[in-house]
Amino acid sequence: MNTYTPQFRAAVESVAEEIGLLNATNYRHEKNGTIAYIDPVTTAVYTLHTNGYIRRTHRQAMWYNGSMQNVTYQLNRTRKVSKPFAYGDKTGFVKCTERIMATPLEQLALLTTSVISYRKYNGN
Repeated sequence: MNTYTPQFRAAVESVAEEIGLLNATNYRHEKNGTIAYIDPVTTAVYTLHTNGYIRRTHRQAMWYNGSMQNVTYQLNRTRKVSKPFAYGDKTGFVKCTERIMATPLEQLALLTTSVISYRKYNGN
């Protein structure tokens, strides 16, 4: 597992402050090495994980009963791959989608572009 350097954390904090994000990292995030920010404009929470994931979570009303639910999206890029499989006497390849883990600098770029585009379409 990777860890974020203090210089990277300072860079993320600087960029987050510049675009108006609030630090929402709690004890569990800190223990796991995750960095979390909340966007006060859209109330979405962005998390940067040391394994390369970046996620956005927001609350959304469910259409069938009106209750609220947290919806989490992966912001990582994806690629289509073919993986071999074997089931009994059958073998072959199955097509699937694979996440591309982002480097810390790519996570920072994804964070800024995601916040800006999400605000554009979902801001108040």
